[in-house]
Amino acid sequence: MPKSEATYYIVGVDYGTTNPCVFTLIGYNAGAYPNMWLEKEYYYDSKKELRQKSDYDYSLDLVEFIRGYNVKRIYIDPSAASFKQELRRNGISNVTDAVNDVLPGIRFMGQLLTNGTFKICSNCVETIKEFGNYLWDSKASERGEDKPIKKFDHCMDANRYALVTCFYNMNLREEFTEADADRLERQYYKRYN
Repeated sequence: MPKSEATYYIVGVDYGTTNPCVFTLIGYNAGAYPNMWLEKEYYYDSKKELRQKSDYDYSLDLVEFIRGYNVKRIYIDPSAASFKQELRRNGISNVTDAVNDVLPGIRFMGQLLTNGTFKICSNCVETIKEFGNYLWDSKASERGEDKPIKKFDHCMDANRYALVTCFYNMNLREEFTEADADRLERQYYKRYN
């Protein structure tokens, strides 16, 4: 979907310094099909690049990443406290702690992908690679646990943070408002905390 067709965007951030840092830009339009799409991604792996970036460097990268887009909210891993603080220092105030409940999040993303509500644009190559490499932990399964392997999951986590925190239980045929985001976040936190 082209940028002009989105009513607004949300961003998911899986922050990492030694692990990859990922930003995902998800478009939303209640009157289009699909309703949501991953339009672009940012992926920086300090191990491959042989250079670590600071919170400040990443904040500048995020500012550039969202430039020109109507971004309603940025959902970030709750453990990325220093990065959230740096974003606020750089004037980005629409930052929200993401819901980080893995299994319901995976199920919700699977549902959106299966019913065609969420699509991934072909230029999002790191996300596409991760879908092919995302695996369940067989040792955890032997113990009776459903748990993914913590590898090849950075794009998946960024997308999950944004989609679950913003849209969980949302009726996608209605226009999504800022009040809806607040209500759904409170509802999700109450249910899983």
